[in-house]
Amino acid sequence: MTTSCLIAGLIVVVAIVAVIAFVLSMPPPPAPAPVPVTMTPAVKSAEVRPMPPSPPPALTATKSGTKITVSVMAGTTLSEVESFTVRLNGADVPKTLGTTAGSSITIDAAAGSNTVVVVASYVNGAEMVVLNKIL
Repeated sequence: MTTSCLIAGLIVVVAIVAVIAFVLSMPPPPAPAPVPVTMTPAVKSAEVRPMPPSPPPALTATKSGTKITVSVMAGTTLSEVESFTVRLNGADVPKTLGTTAGSSITIDAAAGSNTVVVVASYVNGAEMVVLNKIL
């Protein structure tokens, strides 16, 4: 029985050594494919825009028949306005609206509904819609 136990033990040891030799002789797994390097876009810093002064100047627009009159009223920040751009139904009006209280322009308009938008451009570079009215 001692001889048979010795032979069985020897077979087990040889089997364990064979398994270890087999595992160690296997080639390593393939390396994962490299991830392509892409250029990341540069992030631009936020554009700094000047703030318009507050409160904005008061303007009014009235319609009589097919004529629209846009008038500048008083305002504490009116002195800081460089120019006004007047738009009628999305198109710039070629007339210039003055930047002093009491200035006004009269525009020929279409019959029916018209949209008047006035944008103030300030000396510090800021812009602000100061009138948006449907007449």
